[in-house]
Amino acid sequence: MISRVHISWALARLDPATLAQLDRIANVRSRHELSCTYSSEDSDPAAAEIESIIRAAGVRTLQEVGDYRQPHYVVSRFRVWEESDLDRSEYLQISIPFSLDNISGFVEEDTSEVLCVEAKDLRKLRNGFGGGPETLLCPDRTKRRLEAGSFLHLDFAPVKVMERSSSEGGLFRPVEGHQPWWQLRSDLVLPPMSPAIQRIDPRTGNELPREHEVHVTFREPPFDDFQPRYLRSDWDRVPKFDVAGSRERLLGGNVYHRMLIVSNRFYQFCKQEGWEADWVPVRIDPE
Repeated sequence: MISRVHISWALARLDPATLAQLDRIANVRSRHELSCTYSSEDSDPAAAEIESIIRAAGVRTLQEVGDYRQPHYVVSRFRVWEESDLDRSEYLQISIPFSLDNISGFVEEDTSEVLCVEAKDLRKLRNGFGGGPETLLCPDRTKRRLEAGSFLHLDFAPVKVMERSSSEGGLFRPVEGHQPWWQLRSDLVLPPMSPAIQRIDPRTGNELPREHEVHVTFREPPFDDFQPRYLRSDWDRVPKFDVAGSRERLLGGNVYHRMLIVSNRFYQFCKQEGWEADWVPVRIDPE
């Protein structure tokens, strides 16, 4: 695993002497944007030097300032998982970067647990998976390949393909005869994640108790990403599986907002098929 740091600051807010110091490290004068970002491995001494220069100029982090309209800088830290990390992980989280125009392409029915997707968005999803971070969609041919793998606790839910009507006030209606699409799900729900991970309400920014399950995001300082973590005592009670859903749901109360945790066998299968996805190793914490 490689830890990377990204430092972003507004060029227009800094005096020429400070810009000259930063230019020596980050070549800011070659950039024409209003802000500059320096990215490197977390161990790079230049990153700490850049932050020191910015702070000496009186600029503080966004968290310290509390107002994005005021001069500030942002430090972000992310983990980059190498293939060797993934290959030796017994279980991993699978996710897909947003491959639809935006999340509004998902039309949630009032109380139904059927996922509705606009047909125009599905035209861009050709092979393997698509959708969003906690919503994995696949065409019928991908479903058949996965079924041939006999993966434990893998389930599929049909997706309702919709289109916006031009004659009914822009309302959505089902598309008749569209090729089948499916959402990957599981009939197995995992225990709550480790208390070492902070649970945050994305609507308020407030920290949530461990038992809270809906409208949850995760924070794992000092990183801006998070690694799924479970307590050993909880994990040992989970039956063997290839696909399972997280107890926590990122966006809302519907089952299709669960993250998917998969076995290394599932990961290797997808890699052999050439299906692209983002993978994060699952960590098991002692008590």
